[in-house]
Amino acid sequence: MPRKIICRYCKEPFIQSRYHPKQEVCFSEECQRRRKREYHRKKHAEDATYRQICTDSRKNWRENNPDYQRQYRAKHQFSCEQNRQKQRSRNLKRRLSVIVKNNLAISQMMILQADTPHLLRPAT
Repeated sequence: MPRKIICRYCKEPFIQSRYHPKQEVCFSEECQRRRKREYHRKKHAEDATYRQICTDSRKNWRENNPDYQRQYRAKHQFSCEQNRQKQRSRNLKRRLSVIVKNNLAISQMMILQADTPHLLRPAT
């Protein structure tokens, strides 16, 4: 007899399939997507063979579709330009953070150098 249980993801009650007595997830697309995603991540982390198969699959697809990126960029010029602008701002932010860190390190070094000369002088 099918019974009502609570979905692990959306927390909504649903009637469990009589053919799948261990079912924990409802039939909604979002919950099923989350279930599959979770399975894939867990399997990918634990199973080296599965991980290699996924890697080979991506590699084979790229070999069979060598012009995909070029075609995508040609069809989606607006998105590509937006991405370029965002990448430029990320690059600038990264460069500025390095400059700030370097300036901070230089100023700390200058402070330390200003404090240490009296330690190096012989006592009188």
